[in-house]
Amino acid sequence: MYANGSTPRIRKERKVSVVFQHPDDGKHCAGVEALLFPSVPNHKLLFTASRDSTVKRWDVAGPEPVLEASFDGHADWVNDLALIGDLLITCSNDQTVRLWKAGSDNGQHLHTLSYHSDYVTCLAAAPSRGMVVSAGLRSEIFLLSIETGKHMQLYPRSPQPSHSSAPAAGSPASHHPTGQPPLSGTSSLDHHHQQDLMGIGSGGAGLPSMGNHNNMHGMGSGGSSGGGAVKGAMGSVSEPPQQQQHHPGSVYALALTPSGTVVAAGTSEALIRLLDPRSGKKITKLRGHQDTVRALLMNSDGTTLLSGASDGTIKLWDVGMQRCVQTYNVHSDSVWSLLSPDDSFSVIYSAGRDRALYRTYTHSRTSELLAVENGPVQAMALEVDEAGDPTSGSVGLWVATPESHVHKWAVPREAAGGAGAGAERGFSIARRSHGLTANLRNRSVHEPSRLALAKSPVAVVPGVPGIVAHEVLADRRHVLTKDSAGLVALWDVLQGAQVASYGMVDLAAKAKELWEARSVPSWFTCDNKLGCLAITLEPPSAFMAEEYAAQLDYANVPDDYKVNYGKLVLDCVFAKWRYKLAQSMGASASAAASSSGHAGAAASMSLPPSSSTSIQSASAALPQGHQGIAVGGGQGLHGSGVGTAEGGGGVSYYGELWPKYWQCRALPAVICSRHDGQRWRRLISSFDGSETEPVEVPTWVGDVVLRNTSVTPKEAKCAFILLPAEGSNLPSLMQSKLNAPRILQIHKVAHYCCSKLQEQNVQLEVRPFYLRRPPYAPPEPPSGGAGAGGRAALELTCNGVAVPYEMSLATVKKYIWKKSDDLVFHYRIRDPTRPAPPPALSAGG
Repeated sequence: MYANGSTPRIRKERKVSVVFQHPDDGKHCAGVEALLFPSVPNHKLLFTASRDSTVKRWDVAGPEPVLEASFDGHADWVNDLALIGDLLITCSNDQTVRLWKAGSDNGQHLHTLSYHSDYVTCLAAAPSRGMVVSAGLRSEIFLLSIETGKHMQLYPRSPQPSHSSAPAAGSPASHHPTGQPPLSGTSSLDHHHQQDLMGIGSGGAGLPSMGNHNNMHGMGSGGSSGGGAVKGAMGSVSEPPQQQQHHPGSVYALALTPSGTVVAAGTSEALIRLLDPRSGKKITKLRGHQDTVRALLMNSDGTTLLSGASDGTIKLWDVGMQRCVQTYNVHSDSVWSLLSPDDSFSVIYSAGRDRALYRTYTHSRTSELLAVENGPVQAMALEVDEAGDPTSGSVGLWVATPESHVHKWAVPREAAGGAGAGAERGFSIARRSHGLTANLRNRSVHEPSRLALAKSPVAVVPGVPGIVAHEVLADRRHVLTKDSAGLVALWDVLQGAQVASYGMVDLAAKAKELWEARSVPSWFTCDNKLGCLAITLEPPSAFMAEEYAAQLDYANVPDDYKVNYGKLVLDCVFAKWRYKLAQSMGASASAAASSSGHAGAAASMSLPPSSSTSIQSASAALPQGHQGIAVGGGQGLHGSGVGTAEGGGGVSYYGELWPKYWQCRALPAVICSRHDGQRWRRLISSFDGSETEPVEVPTWVGDVVLRNTSVTPKEAKCAFILLPAEGSNLPSLMQSKLNAPRILQIHKVAHYCCSKLQEQNVQLEVRPFYLRRPPYAPPEPPSGGAGAGGRAALELTCNGVAVPYEMSLATVKKYIWKKSDDLVFHYRIRDPTRPAPPPALSAGG
């Protein structure tokens, strides 16, 4: 793995990702996947779940939505939301279901449940029964009882179901960073934690009396809800089997009766699977759709079901008769979201890929076009009026799309029973059609009568444009990005911030313009799937790139001092973790010294001196006697306002690790995985020292950050030969074959050559030749054919062309020498009238 001769590990190491957040981190920076508008007396709250891995709570009572809290912890897209009392339940592509205190000001995380083996796509809840159903890829459907803390796999059933038992230590069933007891796999929750999870006696910190939301939240908005209890229904609980038969279908929609007696699951097999959550047995399958079922609604007694699918149809099902009784051909493309304000489904709100929002009156079989969004509609939420407010003349409809913002549309209220809707502003739909052809549906949307009732949204939950494309430049330090608004910007991954903005230009053209010949090993991978730039480090490649400290703007360092890019990033990312860990170990050692029987309790992990790897050992040493971190307050590292410890001591967590690092408003986040595979996400300022190694933090990170393991790459050297040019009349060097770091720059080779020629009484000076003069280059000597003392200038060539002095040995070998054998330089006296031609360089090498 490293140059110290240590044997590389065979198994694949856990990766560490660093997410550079948008400076305006109070807004979503990626598409919103799910919405939830709960009924809360005297409040109007909206929960939004985004592809940027966060959930946010907004106060939407005023003219402008106000952010109240952000729930950060998922490591991938958040797909759905549900609410039970003051307990917020979320699911994600990170294969987890997470529980949060919904009314907390800081997005308090309670538990992480990781019994799914793939993406978790949807949720449904029966609040008064304390039941949550989650489903996702591989056809997995799980039932969780909040009251008992047990979960059961409903589908596919385990070949040998086992009774509930407490999970073994370190099992992936549950993770509880807040120190609470495991929720999954335990026999029960104690009274204190049941109160905390259920919102009982939560006081001012909780949401005041979260009410039911009455089947108004279909796919992507929380599922169904209702009342009752299912005590004893979880008697037989099965853990996810380690080996299961392959189930190709995936679940994209869920509905659950308020009584918790029936679960409906819409699948990619174009069918709806009905299950009994009390016994886990299958009830039936409903067939009729021609494509994936993407949205479901079920009435309170489970007798009627409404479904929307990728075939563009909405179907009404009689569950008892197990057949479709009505098909509505309203949309021209996939139906992704359904809402209904009443249990009879007399009025249906629908939306999907065709960007259109429709309201359908099932009794009169008429529909009206309410609005047209800018992109496909991912989710909807109906704004609930408080009791006593008879009508405001309009209905509020919150709509989420792949954009980072959320629109509120105000549309006229439903006509009573749908009367008159068809004549005045609606259009008739097929009665018992089993599906129109795509051409007919596409043609129908262009009928002149289909004019949207709302022309523009009345309110917007703001978002910021997310990054949709990127390109890593040749220096493996800068990344060019393009956001959804078409703006191109330049990011420095060592500064963790955007360093330039170019406006609306072509990304490829700008990348070509900024290209320069550099040969730097690829030490990270890059992605933008969360709407922001993220780099991922994995050993041993993470430590393949290094640079001289002077070129990174370090002051008062030796010329030959090198900084490893990967180690620099890890040291800065985990600086607070290292500090807090050392602080807790010091406290433990003090306690152990004062009590017998516990000596050495803090000696399980040693922290060697920092001087071997830090540039300035005094400033890089771990500060003692300070607690906390003042994020955004006061003055931190070099005025950045970040990383300053509290207590007035002015001690920085980062010291002089990197003079420019984290000079940005929004601190980066870290995404990694536990030893059991469960992924976690944390701001770099949120480490508290409780993160253990290797459970949360990989051992290879601890090796570098805590134990200063050598990370010098084995391929760090480059062999080259210095020879006099033919006809130059210059002597050969005493030692012409040399070996030097691959990052050694040519100006140092030139100075070495001059010094060795001077030993042979040949007086030459170095007059640098640059293609692009670097900022750290020394001042040029006076111009002219000869410098001070009349000395001639040295000229270095390779393959017959002049070698730019800002290049490294590795760059010359890749772009000029272009051979695998030892690099060969020729030296001669520069002829001002006939200098060697400059190299013709291209991105292809």
